[in-house]
Amino acid sequence: MALTDEELVLAIQKSLSPMESNEMTSLIYRYSRLIRLKSSKLKKSTGIDSDDLFQEGVLGLMNAVRSFVPDKGKFRSFAEVCISNRMKNALIKSA
Repeated sequence: MALTDEELVLAIQKSLSPMESNEMTSLIYRYSRLIRLKSSKLKKSTGIDSDDLFQEGVLGLMNAVRSFVPDKGKFRSFAEVCISNRMKNALIKSA
């Protein structure tokens, strides 16, 4: 049975090298489609390379994993905000 996002995040947070764990790889894989969609939409409106935006989105996901507190809600909602904010900040910095 597959772990939920919240279970994966807790496992990552408890890991000795969290950003290099198998759980983190699984979480990035799960969220790659969402990140790719967001980066493609932003590319169309800004012209910035979608691969750069995708990388920013993955960094946003990593930030979400580091700072997620399970008692405050669902991980997916929190991660989407972190991913979007990271991409938008990258756009602001590149302007």
